[in-house]
Amino acid sequence: MRKLLTIDNRVAIYGNKQHIEEAEIVLLKNIPDLPAITESQARIRIQEVIDSENIKADILFDGNSVWSKKKILRDIKKIKKHGMNKLTDYLIQVLEFVLWINCSLR
Repeated sequence: MRKLLTIDNRVAIYGNKQHIEEAEIVLLKNIPDLPAITESQARIRIQEVIDSENIKADILFDGNSVWSKKKILRDIKKIKKHGMNKLTDYLIQVLEFVLWINCSLR
């Protein structure tokens, strides 16, 4: 499922119905001024909320994913400890995005 955030249609929430509803409530409670802030500020605040509230839904801002810093660091630590066979799909998506950005800036 997909739902645009009621106060800011730059934010799309993906997941099952329960995860979407939980994410919307948490975002509205923690970032009520979301429509008034810039994209860079919004991404940082959303990332902080994802990590502090353990949001399970995927959140996109203007069509681009907002990544969980906590999840990325946890996955990297697993790889360092157990090797590349512990590479998760989540981290692969993050790395693909970073490579895409890097290539498009050249």
